[in-house]
Amino acid sequence: MPPVRRTTEPSIDPPDPLTSREMEVARWLGRDASYQEIADTLQISPETVRAHAKSICRKLGVRSRHAAVHQLWERKLITRRGNRHE
Repeated sequence: MPPVRRTTEPSIDPPDPLTSREMEVARWLGRDASYQEIADTLQISPETVRAHAKSICRKLGVRSRHAAVHQLWERKLITRRGNRHE
């Protein structure tokens, strides 16, 4: 009888990891901040925030910022307050 092959656990990280700036934006999205609030806080334009949010969604394979936040919570990359789990 052939040996049983064990599969590895799926990675909790997205295949294309989030950049540090995307993680900053993600934490603010987790706090339910608007694009304008995030832009003001991070001193970037709302369009740049939108671009980061779109990139986050693409990397996580979801279609909305709310789905992205949920994925990040599930993967324990942010807490419900938007902070990274340590």
